Amino acid sequence: MTAGATVQLQAHDLDLFECLHDCRFLTTSQITRTFFGHKNSASRRLKRLTDAGYLASQQRTATSQAVWWLQKRAVSALIEAGRIKSGDSRWTWKQSQSHVRYKEHEAAANDIYLALRESIVDEPQVVIESWRAGQRLHDFVIDRTGRRYPVRPDRFLEL
Repeated sequence: MTAGATVQLQAHDLDLFECLHDCRFLTTSQITRTFFGHKNSASRRLKRLTDAGYLASQQRTATSQAVWWLQKRAVSALIEAGRIKSGDSRWTWKQSQSHVRYKEHEAAANDIYLALRESIVDEPQVVIESWRAGQRLHDFVIDRTGRRYPVRPDRFLEL
């Protein structure tokens, strides 16, 4: 397949896109563990989705994990499927331009979300109400002299 190739989207593709929309960056092993049973099936599907323009990835070294993120086409698919509203999309092209070490850090922080998501599958009374990351959490505090200090937490979770 080449860039722009077509692929028939399946429900689990949209589940993956939705998770990547919430998390922004995930590693191959996180995606495999969460959405696929085996690395080979995950690799095949991720390649097809990448070739079709839905996903992109980057590796720091040949032996490091690839980090995956959404392309605009995947966000459009989520909107068309009614999974997110157009105005609620948090995807930006700029996030794909981040340094690979930042992407790895973001993916590592998402281990908490993925572990919690997996642990509440059989607990219908527990719902993840909010999982926020990035600039939506950036703020500052001001000391007595009026000097501003940035506050940049990694994540905010609300159950």
